[in-house]
Amino acid sequence: MVKRWIVEGVVDTEKIRGALDWVVSKWHMMLAGRVEQTGRNILSDSYPHHMHRVRIPLIGELPSGYESYTFSAQDSPIPLSHYTEIPIPAFSNRLYAMLFIGEDVHSKIILSSCAAANGTPIIHWNIARVVQLGQEYSCIGLLYSHGLFDGLGWSFIVHALVAEFAGRHWDVPLPNHPIPPGLHMNPFEALLRREDAAMDSSRSTLTSEDRASLFPTYLFVHLWLTFVHGPAHCNIIIPYRVHTKWVEERLKTLGSRCKNRDWRQSNYQTLHTSREFPTHRFLQALYSNESDRQWTLGLWIQAILRSEWNGQLEAVPAQLQHWPGFPILTSLEVTTFPPHKTAYKLAKVRLGASRFSDAAMYWKMWQEADRLRPIRVLGTTGVTDDTWTVSNVSRARVAHVDWTAAGGGRTLTNYVFGLSKVGRPVKSR
Repeated sequence: MVKRWIVEGVVDTEKIRGALDWVVSKWHMMLAGRVEQTGRNILSDSYPHHMHRVRIPLIGELPSGYESYTFSAQDSPIPLSHYTEIPIPAFSNRLYAMLFIGEDVHSKIILSSCAAANGTPIIHWNIARVVQLGQEYSCIGLLYSHGLFDGLGWSFIVHALVAEFAGRHWDVPLPNHPIPPGLHMNPFEALLRREDAAMDSSRSTLTSEDRASLFPTYLFVHLWLTFVHGPAHCNIIIPYRVHTKWVEERLKTLGSRCKNRDWRQSNYQTLHTSREFPTHRFLQALYSNESDRQWTLGLWIQAILRSEWNGQLEAVPAQLQHWPGFPILTSLEVTTFPPHKTAYKLAKVRLGASRFSDAAMYWKMWQEADRLRPIRVLGTTGVTDDTWTVSNVSRARVAHVDWTAAGGGRTLTNYVFGLSKVGRPVKSR
């Protein structure tokens, strides 16, 4: 996964590298690791297939010449106008990926297996200096493994870096204490296994055979949408004032019509910064065609589990996301019902239910999918006409990282994209 920013001015690469060195020296138990491929999951017999683990250096000095991260910087001979207009328009195509990660790094870390084979550090930074009509810009890219860090976890790295070159204190995320040598299970995995064992057996998931039968359909549709329809990777910018005003208006309507006053008051702030209103508006635009009004829509909305289990994982940067299911909607609902009504329906489910059972079910789905290597498809069951996944990382607060302490100016925009050989048909963030 790549996170990238376009910043006015030229950032001081040496200052950023110096700050990165300090971040790693304080937190090298996680950041200086290397991905390794094993013949099987040596912590469990549940997975007889190839697995990946992270070898973390012990506390102390790193070996001479050991790279805890990779860093590259260069001047781009191509002006920024070749990629985008300035000011950046509200709707534009995704910028050239190699401008943010470098040509020589892409193939070495695109997959965990590639990183393991090449012995590549798990984090790579790239800064490209671009000139546009006499104005200089910095294109900053952070490439990391999404298998190790989720959307909030990798933001710990960014905020630590910004605090370091700004001279501010920051708390080292877990694990922040010496751990004995040996094999250690991901604490999230340990908790999921416990929930899995206690889960209601009446909830079932698809078997490996069921999922295998879904693969031909999945492959055909995926290739058809990719090569026939040609999906575009676009960036949509909603001005902060526009978004805030629109959400405030929807909340005012919800406040006047929601009968459950206690629920409304206790969850007002969460609704104010949540994804329900933008999600509804996005679906409303897509299904505005009269002929599509009888379609059923399944939603998988990303959830982060750091607040669960009494906050045991609050400071853990590792992958802690899952995708709980939401009530089935119809295209008639999203196109004709008031926005506050649909948003309330989604928010009530997200805020009112325990995530344990959904997390355990998602865990079981991955167990079944893993037995189908190399296919590993979490296919849909055909219960709905369309299935959507929604990811929201606004809580990470990295869209407008302050790079001024490193010599940069305003942050114009930021992008996020995954590296894959075949793009997903639809990806919205």
